[in-house]
Amino acid sequence: MTTIDFLALAVIALQIGDMTSTLGALRRGGREVNPLLAWLMRRIGVVPALIAAKGLGTALAVWLWLLGGETELWLLAALYLWVVLHNMRVGRRRS
Repeated sequence: MTTIDFLALAVIALQIGDMTSTLGALRRGGREVNPLLAWLMRRIGVVPALIAAKGLGTALAVWLWLLGGETELWLLAALYLWVVLHNMRVGRRRS
């Protein structure tokens, strides 16, 4: 497995982690801070909005993997790792 393969898989796994940690944080009284995603959640519901957003994030990871965007995948992995850790802290604080 190459570095770019690992990064693409990591970003996809972090999409799942983001979805589950967001759901946990929301259940414990947290709020969605991404205004576009918050709007979408109000329009179509929390779970459908998260599935749509994570589907786009996964598609982006696959697209970058196919294009050889290793630097971009590093950045996405770092961003989503931060998001997941933030969601987990919010969820813990509010429980």
